[in-house]
Amino acid sequence: MAVDWTITIEGKNEFGDVCRREMRITKSWESLFDGDIGLSIEDGKTIMTALQSAVVAHEAET
Repeated sequence: MAVDWTITIEGKNEFGDVCRREMRITKSWESLFDGDIGLSIEDGKTIMTALQSAVVAHEAET
């Protein structure tokens, strides 16, 4: 059994163009019982990679 966390990153430029990206992080119950509470450093890296990708893509399109 697992819990899926969905993180939505949204940016809007001065013209009202919206760039929205979603990413999902899955946390298993087994890891919780092993003492792995909260987000890991790897989870943080995944989130930051998605954020950077969304920002760069949006800036390149405008």
